[in-house]
Amino acid sequence: MTPKKFILSAFILLLFFSCSNDDNTVANTAPVVSNQTVSTSENILDTDIIYQVNANDADGDSLEFTLDANSDALFELSSTGALSLATGKTLSFATKTQHVLTISVTDGVDKNTATLTVNVTENESPTFSQESYEFSKPEDIPDTEIIGTVVVMDLDNPEMLEFTLNDNGDFLFEIDNDGQISLLEGQSLDFENKEKHTLEISVSDGLITSITQVGISVENVPDTLAEQPESFITTWEIPVPDFELTLTVDDGNFQYNYTIDWGDGTVEEVTGGTTHVYQEPDTYTVAIQGNFPAIFMGLGESDSKNALKSIEQWGAIVWESMNGAFDGCPNLEYNAEDMPDLSVVQDMSFMFKDTSALNANLGDWNISNVTDMTGMFDNSGMSTNNYSSTLVGWSEQNVQNGVTLGAEGINTNCDGQTAKGILEGISQWNINDAGLDQLAICL
Repeated sequence: MTPKKFILSAFILLLFFSCSNDDNTVANTAPVVSNQTVSTSENILDTDIIYQVNANDADGDSLEFTLDANSDALFELSSTGALSLATGKTLSFATKTQHVLTISVTDGVDKNTATLTVNVTENESPTFSQESYEFSKPEDIPDTEIIGTVVVMDLDNPEMLEFTLNDNGDFLFEIDNDGQISLLEGQSLDFENKEKHTLEISVSDGLITSITQVGISVENVPDTLAEQPESFITTWEIPVPDFELTLTVDDGNFQYNYTIDWGDGTVEEVTGGTTHVYQEPDTYTVAIQGNFPAIFMGLGESDSKNALKSIEQWGAIVWESMNGAFDGCPNLEYNAEDMPDLSVVQDMSFMFKDTSALNANLGDWNISNVTDMTGMFDNSGMSTNNYSSTLVGWSEQNVQNGVTLGAEGINTNCDGQTAKGILEGISQWNINDAGLDQLAICL
């Protein structure tokens, strides 16, 4: 081979290998990152991730992120693109509402940059759904029962809310971070000790605190018959030790089956008249429930009559007769605010005869079936006004005709005299009283 041919062959071979290497070399594609914007609350913590920067690389290379321009040195960016506050740093809406950062991303060969705008939103204070709250629970609820829930609206970071009892109402209560109020473990409510508790509760989202008042009313759970609205309740003043009290009833005409609480810790089931011995002198509250159609103290012995001090409550007893019920009980006072069930009562004769301490307006009583009131108020303590108001109330009812009413020694006022005239005229009653008060001036 001539030198000329050798040189030509070598050039062609070199050119071939040179072209072959160029065809096998792959050009690197730079990662792509665009300008991005994120909003975050001013109360975000330095442990929270604010944003994950988005970037992509066509070659699928691993990307590494850096923060080139940092606003007030507030932020930090991990190599994987997670943006957060620098340790110990906080945001403030009042100071600056927007931060513009410059970020870079590289695949190890090529690098691109973009801006990341962080908009700061103002923290809204947590707000209770009501200015104050009122809850009511029976005194016997367990410490595991939810008494009530205070509701808070916080659109920023509801998961960061923290509730606190500032005034813990005798250290009985607790509240969890869902706003649920309950008793502390081992604690209980007591109506007799306190009927209402007032709590002050605060809630904070880490920056702002709001306060509300909570009232918790305690409902009484009756422990004894005397605390129950169904009971017929009287009080008795026992003058001496070992006093025997006789409760007289009309068991010759009626059937009895009742429970009596004597007020000294003794509770009995009784089917007629009964006696009880009190060891110590005191005033005792006696409560009765059940079938107790009539009391007949008019036939009782004088010591027990004198001991009867007051009627406190009529309860749910369905009375069948009031004949002689409290006849001759001189110390009897009337404190009841409810009314007796007289729906089947016909006889009220001598009911309050010689009850010199009794003075009440009974005009609201339903006496529509009563046919006999002979001697009912004779020599009782009824005042002119209360007796007259009683007549006025009864004159407005649909009453039985021909009733005899006894009220010896008691005067009427002008209104009572008018009502008496209606009862005697329209209903043909026979009313025996002391007549119009001499000092009354009727127009």
